[in-house]
Amino acid sequence: SLQNTQRAERVKLPAREYFSAGERYSAQGKLSAAAEAFYNVIMLGESDYSESATLNYATISYKIKHYGDAIKAFETLTLIASSDNNIKEAKLGIMRSCFRAMRYERALEAANDVITMYPDEEEIVMEAKFIKGKSLIVTGNGVERNRVLSEVPVRLRTTYEKEVKR
Repeated sequence: SLQNTQRAERVKLPAREYFSAGERYSAQGKLSAAAEAFYNVIMLGESDYSESATLNYATISYKIKHYGDAIKAFETLTLIASSDNNIKEAKLGIMRSCFRAMRYERALEAANDVITMYPDEEEIVMEAKFIKGKSLIVTGNGVERNRVLSEVPVRLRTTYEKEVKR
């Protein structure tokens, strides 16, 4: 309808402006400002920039340790993503964010999801097994934890341990 077309045109301009601002802030290392700009794109509703803004907002939220926001944004991305790559980024983001937010039951589910969806991508599977193993420590399944962690090479476990401590 004409009304929907007019609304779409009104949303498109501010969405583009907010998105551009988000990219500028991000390039300048002003991550909180960038996250806010990308969030504004998301709040405007559907636009050509929604998917990219959601991915950028989720990624920045994770970087600045706003894990709850990152989880919500990555979960939204799984619903709106049109590319397989963005779906994969969303799945990995949920897994990593839940683990960092100490939501271990959810991290465990997300890790299992990643392992099931990307069985041929060794690096991703190893990270998922690491997160799964560490989450099992907290959720209390020591036998399963030992089995899962023994499948992750020591060099990778060391790398992931350093990453977790940041």
